[in-house]
Order: sequence, then structure tokens, then C-alpha cells
Amino acid sequence: KGSRSGSFVPVFSREGRDHQLFAVWTYGTVEIYFYWYQYKQPFDTEEKRRELLLRLNAIEGIDLPDEAIEKRPGIPLSVLSRDAVLDEFFDIFDWVIEEIQSV
Repeated sequence: KGSRSGSFVPVFSREGRDHQLFAVWTYGTVEIYFYWYQYKQPFDTEEKRRELLLRLNAIEGIDLPDEAIEKRPGIPLSVLSRDAVLDEFFDIFDWVIEEIQSV
């Protein structure tokens, strides 16, 4: 709805609690919501957020810094333009959802 940029945020709802997974921006970036993850289980632990960071950084073209686990770092959508890379990204968020379901 922004006057210059817009976004959408996939949300996974569990037991009345919404978990915003990431934001996709019209200016060509996927914003990873580490900042918001720290307020909800199981990603409220630094260890879990670091595990997610390692999984994301294993994708070719993604190199988020260690301090990203406290922020909302962006990944260019162009990195996810190949089907195999996009599948890896979605597999990671399937894992995120499984982790949320396990608590």
C-alpha cells in the first residue's frame, strides 16, 4: 500500500499466534524477519536464529552477516531467480514452519 513501494508478508498461524516469515518488496528484495523472530518461540533463542542464518547462507548468492540475526536483512530477488535456488529457499521456510509447529 505504500506510495512508492509495496510488500507482502506470508504468515503462518499456529494456536492463535501469527508468525510473519519474511517480506517481499516491490523494489526487488526479500527481507528476512530475524528481528521479529526473536520475540516468538522457537526462534527466540540466538541458537535457532543462527541455525536459520547458516541454512540461508548455504544458498548460492546469499551471504548475510552474523549480526543479521538481530535485524531485517534483505536478499535481492534476483538471487532467487533460478528454480533450484528458490526451491532451497522454500525448503528452509518449510523447516521454519516445522520448527514453529514443534513448540
